[in-house]
Amino acid sequence: MATWKQFEMSSPVRDAVPPVLSQGHDKPGAVSLHIVAIPDPDRAAEWTRLISKPFENGADAVLTVAEGVEIAEGTFGALVDSLAKHPDAILGGRVFDAARPHYVVQEGYWWSDCELKWCLDSYMEIIPDPTAPLFWQADYLSAAALVIPRRVWETLGGFDARFGSFLSDVDFCLRAKRQGFNRLVIRNARFQTARGFDSFRPSSESDRLRSTLLLARQHRIPRGILDVAWRYVFALVTEELDRVDYWTDYGTDIGWPRRLLWYTRSCVQAVRRERLRVALREIFATTRIAAVHGNRKSAR
Repeated sequence: MATWKQFEMSSPVRDAVPPVLSQGHDKPGAVSLHIVAIPDPDRAAEWTRLISKPFENGADAVLTVAEGVEIAEGTFGALVDSLAKHPDAILGGRVFDAARPHYVVQEGYWWSDCELKWCLDSYMEIIPDPTAPLFWQADYLSAAALVIPRRVWETLGGFDARFGSFLSDVDFCLRAKRQGFNRLVIRNARFQTARGFDSFRPSSESDRLRSTLLLARQHRIPRGILDVAWRYVFALVTEELDRVDYWTDYGTDIGWPRRLLWYTRSCVQAVRRERLRVALREIFATTRIAAVHGNRKSAR
């Protein structure tokens, strides 16, 4: 079994570390794991700077912990054992609600086709299964509780600052997958938080849109950028048509000229709304910017 060689903590997580584990050890084969508290949102460039420093000082791996997230008892041992068995894998923990110990607030992300957005992977674990596997593969881990080994960090070169912080961890995991690195959720790596569910979401819908389209451009996740952009446009237009009662006369017995006139008038009312025009301009501008960024990266 691996042992702890060194702990370095920034102040937001220092009190969350069990005292017995916060004492340094220096034994043969020990693992040097540094803990970094990462700031909230839109600061992926800052994440990269903070995480790079421990690696420059000789860390074997870095554990990132989001603000307001505490490390539960037994988590260190689970992460050390897993890091010894999978030294080149990204390891993810699960963040539980401090008030509801069986509610997983954050395990990663998943794409909702109904809402057209990336959602936090959260669920209730009413009766934990002691026979469940100690780890499982996942594509989209969260930086709120993430172990990054040195080899992975040196290969990928940090987080992509263009994502802000929303989905920069998803992009990081997808790039790791392309390089052949595993992404594992560790069952016994438990973290807890008193933060509300909404606090883990992006700071604005514009940030969500920008990151979603950039991810679609870079990785074709969940689809290509044009497909995702078109779905956003279609959803916005449909919403505005509903607001002007586009479907009000559906099914009534009227002639096709009157029906055509009604539909035409409703469409004109919908597209003339300033809210729709502003939203469409934002989608087109963001799509163009994401495409240009992707082309520049391809050229490099």
